[in-house]
Amino acid sequence: MNYIHHALIGVGTAGLVLVVAETFGLQPLPPLYLGLGALVVGIGSITTDLDHPKSFISNSIPSRIIRLALAILVIPLLAATGALLTTRDVQGTWIQVTGLIFGVNFLRWTLIALAVSFGLMLLSLLLYKSLHNRGPLHSILFAVGVAVIVGWVSWYYWLSWTLGLAFGWVGFGI
Repeated sequence: MNYIHHALIGVGTAGLVLVVAETFGLQPLPPLYLGLGALVVGIGSITTDLDHPKSFISNSIPSRIIRLALAILVIPLLAATGALLTTRDVQGTWIQVTGLIFGVNFLRWTLIALAVSFGLMLLSLLLYKSLHNRGPLHSILFAVGVAVIVGWVSWYYWLSWTLGLAFGWVGFGI
């Protein structure tokens, strides 16, 4: 199975659960929660392949983000190189560039996305080398653990803790 199959099964299963829940008289979810829930379930579904470095979540997504982030960050870096070549003030140039990158929200989030992408690729490689593909990441125990962590993070940021259940619902059991 590839990432498309994982995501379709995950979102389809979650949709089936919503239909059954509404059949038994539970309140329908607002459209915003449905969309956010589908996104969380889709991400949870493709996370099963995190233990393979050539998978969509471990390679394709991070490599695209890295290319885009480097294209965005090259502008301040070229400006810093030009300033460094003309003034030869390494400390002053460093302060200006870091102030620019960390001072502008868009550039700061670009740098964070770049770091997370490299971290995701490294994590995938480490998981593949230590656990191998189709190992413990595909177990129910790991699904419960990740569901608890995502639920706690969601609750901490004032989101519904049930997003953790949605993430773990299909995330690692497929």
